[in-house]
Amino acid sequence: MNNKFKSFYQLANDELSKIWSSEETIFVFDTNVLLNLYQYSSETQEDFFKTLVAIQNRVWIPFHVALEYQRRRLDVIRNEKSIPRDMLKKITEIEEMIEKHLSFSNFKLKTRNPSLFDKEQKLQKNISSLVNGFKKEIEKVDGKQPCVRSLDVIRNKLDEILETKIGDEPEQSWLDSLYIEGQKRYDKNIPPGYEDESKGKDTDNASFTFNGFSYERKFGDLIIWKQIIDYVKDKEGVKNVIFITDDSKEDWWEIVDSGGKKNIGARQELKTEIYREGKIEDFKMYRTNDFLRDARSYLRIEIDDKAIEEAKEHLYYSTSSFLDRINKNKSSLGIFDEYKLSKSAIDTRSPAQKLLDTLNASQSTIDTRSPAQKLLDTLNASQSAIDTRSPAQKLLDTLNASQSVIDTRSAVQKFSDTLNASQSVIDTRSAVQKFSDTLNASQNAIDTRSPAQKLLDTLNASQSVIDKKKSDTDD
Repeated sequence: MNNKFKSFYQLANDELSKIWSSEETIFVFDTNVLLNLYQYSSETQEDFFKTLVAIQNRVWIPFHVALEYQRRRLDVIRNEKSIPRDMLKKITEIEEMIEKHLSFSNFKLKTRNPSLFDKEQKLQKNISSLVNGFKKEIEKVDGKQPCVRSLDVIRNKLDEILETKIGDEPEQSWLDSLYIEGQKRYDKNIPPGYEDESKGKDTDNASFTFNGFSYERKFGDLIIWKQIIDYVKDKEGVKNVIFITDDSKEDWWEIVDSGGKKNIGARQELKTEIYREGKIEDFKMYRTNDFLRDARSYLRIEIDDKAIEEAKEHLYYSTSSFLDRINKNKSSLGIFDEYKLSKSAIDTRSPAQKLLDTLNASQSTIDTRSPAQKLLDTLNASQSAIDTRSPAQKLLDTLNASQSVIDTRSAVQKFSDTLNASQSVIDTRSAVQKFSDTLNASQNAIDTRSPAQKLLDTLNASQSVIDKKKSDTDD
């Protein structure tokens, strides 16, 4: 089945090892991967470029990736530059709050309690020292961040590696044909790019021009995808493609909801298309963190775990929809608002689940129950979810449970009482008869006759009843 349905299978480790080492493999990077470099620490940037240099003879990027990188680079730099500045504003607010609220002058401690006054002075100095120290660290970060007019070290490095490894600029006729095909694909949810359909509704930013050609933004992902296919199908010596993207949308990735959303790999439709149209043997898609992890394994490059973890964290900050929103609303969004927007871009919870989680989070902040009590309440809540008893039955069970706590009867006595209780439910005897039976039962409890004697007495009693009835009849 593997040969006929290859796109449904994931590559094994030994296959990946061969692909990574093969000279017939090209590594293609998406725009968001290049832009995310501006958000990484200098150490993570260094590890990324170390990897890029190791494969530089096998790197290639579509023309549209390079174009989008150049168009959006300044927006990302401006956004990153605003972060330390926003933090410095927050520090100023903290300093003002300390000056206003952390003052003990009204208590006249210097005369009332000199010892306490000295401690208060040390407290003020310690707090000021911590705040000033943090402020200096922020200023250092701010100084290292490139600004829109400064030398861009990241772009210089990319220029050096990618200068001769960029695809050809498309013709307008090629773009126009793609737009027609793209709309048909989007109407049928054929990946990639259909989740960007909404970009076409933004009349102010639905399209842009470059070098006299018109580009419709909602087809950006599809343009990149088609340029990859066109390149590999005409390029001799290319049998494998590794595509690195930090786009998290489901029109790129096969995401299955099984105990939570799980990323299986590239959409099988994408693999089927590039195998058929591009005439290649293998296709693998990575996000940056996974790319760095496998580069460490297959290329034997030293890459710090922190770099891999940092790249993973920035997946929240790299979706195309998030970049669009901060560009559109950058004047009104603060850095914390932007983070929330980026987080929500990949949030798969339903509105009801989000509300429930919010209520639970609010409750947890004031929850004074012990861990044991919380566990018990959780178990009871789970049980109640499937409890089919009537309210009356629940009440009875509760009373019985309460009684059982102080019930000192023996097991035999409990069983006997249960049988008697069951019998009483359908007991049709008269009150006199019940009393008589109770006396007889009491008598039986101290009856010392032998079994034979009891049988004889029973027969005699029965005979006397018959004789009496016969006598009454004769009379």
